[in-house]
Amino acid sequence: MGGSGWVARWAVALAALAMVGAACGPGDGSSSSGGAKRTVQVDYRSDELATSLFEYFPKQLRVRPGDTVEFKQAWTGEPHSVTMGTLVDEKIRPVVDLLDRVRQEGTLPEGEPEEFGVFGEALPFAFGEDGMAQNAAQPCYVDEAGFDGKYPGDEKTPCPNRTQPEFNGRQAIYNSGVIPYEGVKGNTFEVKLADDLEPGTYNFYCNIHGPLQAGQIVVQDKGTEIPSRSAVAKQARAEAESKTAPMIANFEKARAGKEVSGGEAGEIKVDAGKSNLIGLPTPFLTNGEFIFGVVNEFIPKQVEARVDQKVTWTFIGGHTISFNVPTYFPVFTIAKDGTVEFNPDAERPVGGWPDRPDPPGGGADEGPPQPVDVDVGPWDGQGFKSTGLNYQDGDTFSVTLTRPGTYSYACLIHPEMVGKLVVKG
Repeated sequence: MGGSGWVARWAVALAALAMVGAACGPGDGSSSSGGAKRTVQVDYRSDELATSLFEYFPKQLRVRPGDTVEFKQAWTGEPHSVTMGTLVDEKIRPVVDLLDRVRQEGTLPEGEPEEFGVFGEALPFAFGEDGMAQNAAQPCYVDEAGFDGKYPGDEKTPCPNRTQPEFNGRQAIYNSGVIPYEGVKGNTFEVKLADDLEPGTYNFYCNIHGPLQAGQIVVQDKGTEIPSRSAVAKQARAEAESKTAPMIANFEKARAGKEVSGGEAGEIKVDAGKSNLIGLPTPFLTNGEFIFGVVNEFIPKQVEARVDQKVTWTFIGGHTISFNVPTYFPVFTIAKDGTVEFNPDAERPVGGWPDRPDPPGGGADEGPPQPVDVDVGPWDGQGFKSTGLNYQDGDTFSVTLTRPGTYSYACLIHPEMVGKLVVKG
């Protein structure tokens, strides 16, 4: 999955963005029950390049009791959830305060801040120690009245109540689970706001990408005006485009063969003129603005080589390089009983290629682990082959084609991420 380090796992997006002030009018999306419907975009598909953005657009939405909030997922290959409730409101506040300070100072702290660890202990990650954590990856709705202060169940046991109620602001946990990418409710999670929902601010986040992918619903009094559907959509697009702008700038530099940099502290530097890149580093903090996402592009998209010439790619972000890919399959599956499982063919190496070896370094006195260089040697281009998902930023992967031809390859995680290797005799 995209990103690495503490920012990728446990961080929080700032939600204090300006809100659109346009009033409701014709075409405001009112439902038959009298409430309006407003849409929050989950992730974003850019017109300029293939990306995944681990954010909600707009980050702050004004609604009223009785309205419906539709979370609409842009399927980029990255799964998402919507998790809210009084437990989220309580635990996310210190992290938001921390990130406010970081934004003002313009630098990210070294190491994982304590606030993220506290948040992670209270609210589970959908990817557990041994596959998907069923208590987080499946829906979970727990009333405050019956809440004992701990997220229910262990990783292998789903929550006892997975039937979605209206959101009344009194649930301790209100979790969509992994939003399906297909089916009747594919890419959509709707939240009906109860008529007795108290005005106030309610936080939500994604339990797959951590609390950097976060937002707020601001509930106003009944009868007050809220932004129209078109105004909300316009604000969402403006916010998304402001996030993709630095990603596009990095992409254009890389395509021109220039050095690009980014990552949590700007520590990743890649000379695009000397490397075939798998993804790009994303600047997480640019001019006081957090960018949380990945560029899902092979750069360049077409690589040329001669027979028996070694070709090397450099990994940046959570991707695979996979040849002769079968019919598309998602990174997770949802069984009829609701069980969510990670697809092992997306994570593990396929076709006999080796997994990422343990790198040198990484001890207490040795500094961070060093990148690894994996060379699988000669290959005739036949059969489904995949590196798996364990390669990390700066790792290289090499293969030598022994037969001429055109070989398509892709990332198994991100369906729009495709490339081509042309081998000449």
